[in-house]
Amino acid sequence: MKNNTIRKLLGFTQEEISIVLSITRSQWSMYEIGQRDLPLAAKKELTAILLYLQKTKEISKVKKEFLALEQTKIEEWLLKELRNIEYKKQLLSKKIDAMENKRVECFAALDTIYFLEEQNLDANTSLLQHIKRKALDTLNNNSLYKLESIQM
Repeated sequence: MKNNTIRKLLGFTQEEISIVLSITRSQWSMYEIGQRDLPLAAKKELTAILLYLQKTKEISKVKKEFLALEQTKIEEWLLKELRNIEYKKQLLSKKIDAMENKRVECFAALDTIYFLEEQNLDANTSLLQHIKRKALDTLNNNSLYKLESIQM
């Protein structure tokens, strides 16, 4: 049965650990499967490495530097994403303002048309109908539903 727990703990391949311990890869392979013992010098070196790893359960300098670099990259990415979100938020705000302004204008146009129709003034009826249809279409395109969905 193959036991590569030590190798995994060290993060080395068979070839790499055999070079570090000054043995052949086949010696290491046979050690892993329990068919051979390591030479005394290799055992001492492996023991020293494992003791060092046990003592340094805290984060090593290399790992700290790597984690700090990763953290910096994450922070840079998050700042970029935040700027992107702020930009999109500004665009949506402008779009909402434009929609609200269009709605105000359309309601004003409909109120004006209503007033003119009530006064029975000699206004161009086809023009008023055209303006009314245009205002209603614009209101439908800028409905409260669409406005609310954008605000969400």
